[in-house]
Order: sequence, then structure tokens, then C-alpha cells
Amino acid sequence: MEHPEQKLQEKLRKFLASRLKPEIVWMASANGGYRDPHTAMSLKSMGVLPGAPDLCFCLDNGRTGWIELKAPGGRLSPQQKGVAARLIRLNHFWGVAHSIKEAVDIMKPWDVFKAEVDLNEPREIEETEA
Repeated sequence: MEHPEQKLQEKLRKFLASRLKPEIVWMASANGGYRDPHTAMSLKSMGVLPGAPDLCFCLDNGRTGWIELKAPGGRLSPQQKGVAARLIRLNHFWGVAHSIKEAVDIMKPWDVFKAEVDLNEPREIEETEA
């Protein structure tokens, strides 16, 4: 079974690996994918939040940036919309991206990229790895 959002996330991770400033801390949430009912209950009891964005970036001055990745044509669930609204209300950065290019455009104002990197490459990566 194909998982286009997972593939997008993997490509974005590869793209960011050499382009982010070394002090940036970022991580993926463990919210996606199918889980058997026992594992799902266990994760819920540990605090996994339905609708949590796919990626979290720890930024300067105690801020965070969040990105929800969606396959082309993908839509936000009601839970994702709710979490997004709460994050934005708390003055955190949040965005939804359907491509590496969109993710990069969301992240540019966050000042996370090394000064010398070429950020015009996302389209080339998406086209060659599609």
C-alpha cells in the first residue's frame, strides 16, 4: 500500500538534513499510520494527541513551528483543524504543506535555514524522486 504523505515526509527530511541551521531541533510526531487497537490505546494513554501536526520545529526565543504534511489534494481532519487553531491562538507558527516547496515557503520566515543554502532545489527533488 502506498503512503504518499510518508513519502513526502521522508523527502522533506532528506532535503532539510543539510540545509537547516545546526542549532534547530526538530522532530516528527508519532501520530500517523495504522495501529492495532492495543497499541492505539497505549499511545493514547501516554498522551498522543489526535490531530497533532506531523513536524515540530523548536525555534529561537522559545517559539515553535508546526507543519502538517498532506498528499496532493489531501485535506485536514476536524481534529487537525482544531489543533491548528489552538497553536495559532497560542502564537505559534503553523502551516500545511502538500510539497517540499510549500514546506520550505512556510519555514522561510522562521529563519531556520543556513544562509548559504539553495532553497530553489525542492522542485528538482520532487520531480526526480516522484
